[in-house]
Amino acid sequence: MSEQKKALVTTPIGECRWFSVAKQDKFSNYTVELHLDESPESMQFINSLENFGEGKKPFEKTPEGYKVKLKSKAQGTKRDGSTYVINAPAVYNALGQRLQGADLDGLNVGNGSKIRSKIEVKTYEFMGQKGVSISLKSVQIVELVAYAGGGDYGFDAAEVEEANRESSEQENLSEEQNQYDF
Repeated sequence: MSEQKKALVTTPIGECRWFSVAKQDKFSNYTVELHLDESPESMQFINSLENFGEGKKPFEKTPEGYKVKLKSKAQGTKRDGSTYVINAPAVYNALGQRLQGADLDGLNVGNGSKIRSKIEVKTYEFMGQKGVSISLKSVQIVELVAYAGGGDYGFDAAEVEEANRESSEQENLSEEQNQYDF
C-alpha cells in the first residue's frame, strides 16, 4: 500500500465509450468510460491503481481487459447550501491543440474512439469505507470515430400481396380483441 493521498496521472491510450465530456450527462457530470486491453502499458496503469490505496478500486475487469470510469462533477455545493459551477475538463485533439468554441460544440465522439486522459487519483475514507477515486481533468482524442446517431429502423421492400395479407390479419386480430368487454 502506498501512503500517497493523491496524484496526477496520464492514462494509457484506450477505447472510449459513452463520451460526455464536452457536454454534461443526464446526472450533471462529465463522464467517459475508458476501456483498456491487457497491454504492458495498460497493466502498469491498472497495477498502479491497484497499489495506490486500500479498499474499492475505480476499475472493473472485463472479458476484453479493463473498464475505468472517468468522471468529473459539473457543480458542487458549499457548506452554506449555495452551489458553484465546476469547469468542464479540457478536450484536446491528436495534435495536442485544445478544442474550444464551435470546434468543441460540434464534437461528436462515438464509441470506439481512441483517447487518453489526465486524471487525479485520490484515496478516500467515508463512513468506514475506504477506496480510490478518479477525477477527470482533461482528455485527448487520439483517433476520432464520429458518433453516427441512432440506427436505421426502416424496412426492406415488401411484396404488395404479403403486405395486404399482414394488414388483413392485423384487422382480424384487432376485431377479436375488441370482442371482450371488461
